[in-house]
Amino acid sequence: MPRYADPGSCPDCRTVLPAAPAQCPTCALPLRGPTAATLLATLTRADELLAALRASAPAPAAVPVPAAGVPVPPAAPAPAPASGLRGSSVPGSCSGSARPACSSPRSRSWP
Repeated sequence: MPRYADPGSCPDCRTVLPAAPAQCPTCALPLRGPTAATLLATLTRADELLAALRASAPAPAAVPVPAAGVPVPPAAPAPAPASGLRGSSVPGSCSGSARPACSSPRSRSWP
């Protein structure tokens, strides 16, 4: 489980730090002074809050696992989707029509 406050790594680039560095050797982040101390305290508090949240979460429900050697029935295949249209319910095309003018809604324009 990752920790936010890790005095052994840079809080910005996560480089492993030497003992008591004044700044990160990789990204040059200052690691001394009041702002660095406040950041370490804040990250430590974040770790504490995360631990409290994890402790208060209910345990996940167990998923039943079949015993070894017990066959698992195959899942039922999904039914093929029905188009909902029958050949007789689809209007005829305007092209090749014997009618002089097409009355299909597609030939109309918006007012």
